[in-house]
Amino acid sequence: MTTLLLNRQQSLVRWVSQATGISTVGIKVRFIGKQIHILCQDTKCPDSRETVCNLLTAMAKTDLQSFAQYRDSPLYEVLVYGGKRGDAKPQWCERIYLNQLDQHWEWNNKALLLQANQSQFLDTNLTPSNENLARQGDIQAISRYLSESLSQLGVLVEVKSKPLKSNIGSKIKIDQNANRLWVFCQSTYSHDPGLLAEPIARKLRHLNLEGYRDALIVSQVLGETNPDWLLRVDLTLAESMLKQWARWGDLEAIERLLNHSVSDLGVSVTVSLQQFTLHTFCYCSGDPSPNSTCPEKSKCLPRITEQLQKISPQGILSATIYGQSTKSDQPSWIDWISLPAAQNISLSIPTQELAISGDQPAIIFVLERLLNHDIDWRLKTGGIRILTVQKGHILHIMCDATTCPLQEEVVDKVTEFVQQIRAIAGVRIYGRRAGDREPLWRHGANFHGTNPGDRQKASTEELVLVDTPKFAPIVEYREYNNTLVSYQPSSNLTPYIGSGTWVEEESEYRFIGFHQQIKELIKKLLLTTQVFIPIQNQRDTDPKVKGISAGFLWLLLGIILIIQSDWVLGNLTMVQQQSQGTKHNQPKDLKLSNSSHSSTKSNTWVLSQDDQVSLEDSSANLPSFNAKQLDAQLALYRKRLKTDGKPPDILIVGSSRALRGIDPSAITQTLASRGYPEVSIFNLGINGSTAQVVEFVICQVLAPAEVPKIIIWGDGSRAFNNGRLDITFNAIAASQGYKEVLKKANQRKMNENSSVVNKNSTENKITNITNINSQQVANQILNEYLANLSLGYQKREEIKKLFLDNLNNLNLIHNSQKNNNSPGVENNINQLNGFLPISMKFDAKTYYQKYPKVFGAYDNDYKDFRLEGMQHNALNSILQFTQKHQINLIFINMPLTTDYLDSFRSKYERKFKRYMLRNARQNPNLTYSDFSRTWTEIDQYFSDPSHLNRYGARELSQRLATDMIIPWLKK
Repeated sequence: MTTLLLNRQQSLVRWVSQATGISTVGIKVRFIGKQIHILCQDTKCPDSRETVCNLLTAMAKTDLQSFAQYRDSPLYEVLVYGGKRGDAKPQWCERIYLNQLDQHWEWNNKALLLQANQSQFLDTNLTPSNENLARQGDIQAISRYLSESLSQLGVLVEVKSKPLKSNIGSKIKIDQNANRLWVFCQSTYSHDPGLLAEPIARKLRHLNLEGYRDALIVSQVLGETNPDWLLRVDLTLAESMLKQWARWGDLEAIERLLNHSVSDLGVSVTVSLQQFTLHTFCYCSGDPSPNSTCPEKSKCLPRITEQLQKISPQGILSATIYGQSTKSDQPSWIDWISLPAAQNISLSIPTQELAISGDQPAIIFVLERLLNHDIDWRLKTGGIRILTVQKGHILHIMCDATTCPLQEEVVDKVTEFVQQIRAIAGVRIYGRRAGDREPLWRHGANFHGTNPGDRQKASTEELVLVDTPKFAPIVEYREYNNTLVSYQPSSNLTPYIGSGTWVEEESEYRFIGFHQQIKELIKKLLLTTQVFIPIQNQRDTDPKVKGISAGFLWLLLGIILIIQSDWVLGNLTMVQQQSQGTKHNQPKDLKLSNSSHSSTKSNTWVLSQDDQVSLEDSSANLPSFNAKQLDAQLALYRKRLKTDGKPPDILIVGSSRALRGIDPSAITQTLASRGYPEVSIFNLGINGSTAQVVEFVICQVLAPAEVPKIIIWGDGSRAFNNGRLDITFNAIAASQGYKEVLKKANQRKMNENSSVVNKNSTENKITNITNINSQQVANQILNEYLANLSLGYQKREEIKKLFLDNLNNLNLIHNSQKNNNSPGVENNINQLNGFLPISMKFDAKTYYQKYPKVFGAYDNDYKDFRLEGMQHNALNSILQFTQKHQINLIFINMPLTTDYLDSFRSKYERKFKRYMLRNARQNPNLTYSDFSRTWTEIDQYFSDPSHLNRYGARELSQRLATDMIIPWLKK
């Protein structure tokens, strides 16, 4: 494919050279989307008119599509640059639309004539722009109009129009002439929707397309069958949006419509509202003539009256119109008119009162106006759209826009207003990007007790409802799927060359295979070091002889290495046993002294001597899991169980992000203030914990009776990445404790099926005896002979354990340093609830002077990111366990900073959110709450880019305790 592309580019270079007379050395070309960029350089800068004229002559005889790298995607534009050879930037640029070559001919000939007459005037209106054609509804022009900006990002654009049809059962009224614009964007890599969403929305709405209700932008990576993301853009005309708001009595919308109606009269209008009367002031705009200092009543009054009658604003009974003079503060004339609300009772109620009484359309308008405070931004992008669904006494509100509305900018405003509605006992607020089906965040609040006399009371089931209603009509997604089926992107599209370099000459590796290219490249790199030299006059040798001699040589070296390794490993275990014997023979007081002395330098948590003794006593019957912090946490939890005689009400699990980021005491205090009894909570967070580690602890280490009925799991996407190396779980899996746990689990199964097991084992023994043959006997004799000669084989179990212990110690030291030696980690665990408070506040200026900044592309936690695999299986196992034992599992996506959430990590965070939302829908006992972007700009809540400190932990815990979506214990 690369060879074909280079051939086309070189052919285009020769074609341009023949057309312009410029040497091929000075011609450079580049394909960007549906555009061809041609750079013409010479010893002197080529004349722009002459060059373009020569190219137009050649284009009339040649089909440029034959040079295109995308054969099924037609070219529509050529950009020609001219400059002096050696200059960094061209001196001029000319744009040629391939569908308007005749107009270009006319314009260019006129420009040459004017240039000959030394005129500087150029009439550029002869060539209609893509924008003008797009405004007329030309689909191809719309595609070219969008490509003008998107082609720079390597995005191919294809536009289609499809009529909207109302479906049976749909509550949305659709105009018979309404259409939907489908915009398909293809690129070689996935673009962040935040990068493209608002620019595309602005450009489409700027066209003021008539007959279209909305546009759906589908982003797709070349070569993939499924779209990457979907974006909906509201194409309602700006004037229609103003009329919708003016209908509800919005003063700014009314003022703009009135100004539009009298703009041709040279009059400007301002309005104000006093009680139920609209005061309208008319001024002469611009510089009024000396004879006319006041707008003419006979011209202004009919237009304003007609417009106000059409609008019929809600809650406005009359209007007073003033003709304001520029020379006097007193109006030159006054008139008064009655509006439709004076005769219609339903129109006489003010919008605010109507919304508070529970009218859904009025509520939607008030909320939209509350969130779209900048009317210009709404008209340019479509703004934030509000969708509402009321279930019982709970109002569900969806806020969507081209970019997902920020939770902190929406929640307080919406909650404050909805609290005034007497018929509503609680609100659930959601935020998403327009086009998505599921929300990216959610928030809940209940209002019981705020107005006990007036407010409706909701049942407990309603208040703890966690199901998100379906806001988007299914018909839209059926239409979406049908359109995708009918849309077949080109199968032979070649990748976009986005290197930013111009093609000048043939590639050196043009006809060489990929492996040969790599081989030649490595050879060149070695030769450039001057340590290696090419082999000269290499003699031909028989490959069979060469292979046999090399095989014998490697065999001899292998035998020597095996003997040497066996001797070293055998002596290593003897040294290890001697060192362990020496340690056991030391006095106890010396051991305590060493432990106390080294505690300040240890990577484990610092505990007092009394605590250490208690931990040793409580963990005497517990096997070790090759993770000191896990052993300590389990010992604390066992001690808590022994003291209380029952499990806590709530258990917190997860990685160090949960260990440091969720404060049990803050949750207990906040729940107590809400009227809940004293709730006991324990934090069982483990450094480096993944889904596999959580599943192992909850489902296997702890007995079902030791697990509470509510589990809060705090973590993020990296705990579910199956592409990363799970160091913590691998260390646990190699421990003696892991074997003991599995042994107990197998023992339980064997006890349950003892009769079957005994029968099967007897049959297996008989089968094994009968299946022994002469080859197995010879193999066993050889093994016994070699075992007697080998020093290491006799101690293979000790060697295996020694290697695993050292490897796991290295991994755990790395994990411990990563989690515990970060700035501000006091290693001071709360002995009552397991929480680890960190006082250090994250400061990017000083933090990165001590620690390197790791970008997401180089973060091993996101390496080969995928959600299918062992971590996914562990999550399913946890969900089955919690469902079986009726346990509520609340997963908290922990907060992160802006420094951490770069574009690379953000892409996988969004993928993880969709993954968790899908699991939450399928499992009623799972609640997902996303706090990852709650405090991205508040660094004082963090100890490092991805961990909360004690202040952030307290704030998060208080938010959790007041979250109505979480099914807390009954009062």
